[in-house]
Amino acid sequence: MLPCSEVVEVSLRKLREDGRNRTFIELERKVGTFPAAIWTHPDGNMRALVGALAEVRTRLGWGEVSLAA
Repeated sequence: MLPCSEVVEVSLRKLREDGRNRTFIELERKVGTFPAAIWTHPDGNMRALVGALAEVRTRLGWGEVSLAA
């Protein structure tokens, strides 16, 4: 039987080979600029992103509960 970490590595390798893997990036959000976000590239360059971001609940950002938090 394979060790758990090896099973995970084999599974991830198969996903990548099949083109079925996703990569997520860290986004910075500023109060009052919803739905805009800032992405800082690993080389330090910053890029503004606006629009359909992957987070399904982004449309809740201007709700009373969200703003009061």
